[in-house]
Amino acid sequence: MTEKLYSWVSRSPMSLDQAIQTTQAQQMGANALLYSPQSCDLAQVQNGQICGSDGQPLDLSHYFEARIFNETCEVRWLNENQGNGFLVILADSDLDLNSETFEATQTSIQDHLPQTYLLWGTAIANADTQEGWQRLAEARIGKLDVPLSQSLKKDQRVSLQSREYLAEVGDFGNIAVIEERLVKLEVQ
Repeated sequence: MTEKLYSWVSRSPMSLDQAIQTTQAQQMGANALLYSPQSCDLAQVQNGQICGSDGQPLDLSHYFEARIFNETCEVRWLNENQGNGFLVILADSDLDLNSETFEATQTSIQDHLPQTYLLWGTAIANADTQEGWQRLAEARIGKLDVPLSQSLKKDQRVSLQSREYLAEVGDFGNIAVIEERLVKLEVQ
């Protein structure tokens, strides 16, 4: 079975705020995984802004990497030079993005594999979070607020679902993982 992986790269670098505004249509119901020197945070896209578990927009200036994802696509941004970086979008289907803003490519893939990453922490009952959020905690890592509307029961965990794309690499017919796309958070 041969499928396609669609990708788009911005033609010029931009700030994370600009990247979010540029890709609003692709972020419907999206979650965000944000990296700063101090933390790794989960957030949710609401009305074109990235908001934390308190429902307030986050100050994005200290994050050096963002992966914003839903089941349709993943939007990536990496601070490469003084708060600016190229925007990358990955999807399983053509999103018909503006060719003046993005350079598009298609990669033939042999198959894709679902992957699961288990988040550390167990559910905290009666946590002080907004509706649509759950709080996980573990002694070694502290608390982690997760944008998840489904409530957690005792002994249930939260996982991050992703998709690995397999394609032929090299001259000898070897198959390898060429890309990974985050898809969703779900209860296990």
